[in-house]
Amino acid sequence: MYKHTWKWTICLLILSLLIPSAAFINAQGSEPELEVKSVQAGLGQSAAVEIVINRPKGLKTFEFTLHYDRDALEIADRDVAQGADVKGWMFEHKVNASGGTVRIAAVHVDGFNSNTPAAIAQLTFKAKKSGVKPFKVTDLKGFVELNTPADMTSKAGTFTVQGVLWTVKVSVDNKATQEVVIDDGHVKRTTIRVDAPNTSRSVRLELEQETMQKIASSGKRLAILTPIGSLEIDSLDLKQLGNSRAEIQIEIANGSKQKPARTIVITADGKEIESFYGKLKLSIPYERANAETNQGIVAYRTTGGQRSIISQSAMLDGQVLIAATEAGTYEIGYNAKTFTDAANHWSQPNIEFAAARNLFLGVGNERFAPDQSVTRGMFVTVLGRLLGIEGTATVNAFQDVDADAYYAPYIAYANEHGIVNGVGAGKFAPDRQITREEMAIMITRFMDYAKIESSSTNESRPFKDQEAISVWAASSVRQLQSAGILSGKPGDLFDPQGYVTRAEATKVVRMVLEASLL
Repeated sequence: MYKHTWKWTICLLILSLLIPSAAFINAQGSEPELEVKSVQAGLGQSAAVEIVINRPKGLKTFEFTLHYDRDALEIADRDVAQGADVKGWMFEHKVNASGGTVRIAAVHVDGFNSNTPAAIAQLTFKAKKSGVKPFKVTDLKGFVELNTPADMTSKAGTFTVQGVLWTVKVSVDNKATQEVVIDDGHVKRTTIRVDAPNTSRSVRLELEQETMQKIASSGKRLAILTPIGSLEIDSLDLKQLGNSRAEIQIEIANGSKQKPARTIVITADGKEIESFYGKLKLSIPYERANAETNQGIVAYRTTGGQRSIISQSAMLDGQVLIAATEAGTYEIGYNAKTFTDAANHWSQPNIEFAAARNLFLGVGNERFAPDQSVTRGMFVTVLGRLLGIEGTATVNAFQDVDADAYYAPYIAYANEHGIVNGVGAGKFAPDRQITREEMAIMITRFMDYAKIESSSTNESRPFKDQEAISVWAASSVRQLQSAGILSGKPGDLFDPQGYVTRAEATKVVRMVLEASLL
């Protein structure tokens, strides 16, 4: 069912009002050209087809129908993505799988302001039949003003499907192996999707050395999707396995408190690999109990009967997502924390989320002090806990950081890895309250170090006090504002030298943590 019928209707209504019976005229002196790029993929794999408009200056509306070979290619509405250069446009699309067409329409009051080629859409097709499959564009229309149509042209490429399947051996519940097609069509990841009964207890993949080398050399992540849980291995970890014959197993384990648990076993040439340089991301299906809250649901790693909480874990969209650097057994748990002075506070869910993962602690007597300011030492400690850094003594580069202070090892680690700098003269000022702009630059450096990607979900607009933001923090503020991690205060102000409260810090930390899992 098409979910945005009203938007689609508006787009078509606007376009129909714009379309006169007269022939199109050239309003710009150079014709806008719709171009469908050519791609190729192996049989059973997917590839993203880029659609751009060349010389688009002045164009305010466009619509067209893309025809594809429905017997050879497969696409659904979810596989159509809005292009980066039309993010602020009213953009609608509709896939007709039975007819082999994709209809796209877009409208913007200002339109394109330059002739730089504009990325307007990305369509991900799965290849089902080998051969060269041409695209075709029909019903192409565009306007630069209400009664001024653009004389648009089109250039459609091809989808070349290579006839050799790239497969991996998979066994479910230790039964006979089956060949599963590897999908290498996505820009950032290689995917292996295992179809198995929901009652399955284990899935094992066997990847020959040549296959591992091919996956590792692509620089992409490897995503293994199964009904009992999914695993994503980043490119850094894949390089550890790239010259080996690898086996990867996801298995249902027995949780200590009747909660779901999964064991991940990864071997290279028969030798089990426990620790990795990069990040493993595990997702476990979970149905939350009525008495549970999302913020209290966490994950533990169990070793030798001992459980340790995984700070980078969260319940999102019916899955518990976990980010770790080790294989082993991971169990879902419930670690709800509440505070009397946080009840009905605007940041209550964030406070309980951070406390459940032991990122923030209370101040005693079941209180959190949500409106109390955060010190520089405390904030760096939270970032260290988020990374899973052990709070053990270490040599510190700052003369005002006492070796016995709770924040000493976290400041030393953060300084060593470029997350924080001092305030000058060999000092860090750990007990001074942290400002909003200081927090911004620490967060962006932390995300760079932890390889956390921040997608631009919001338009970055200058704050009214933009000039008050220090030069060294301005780009960090823009990045976090665009990612939706930092927002302003009433009156469209950022208040860069204002102090960060504990409640505000929990919100920012939660958003960074959830970004690390996606």
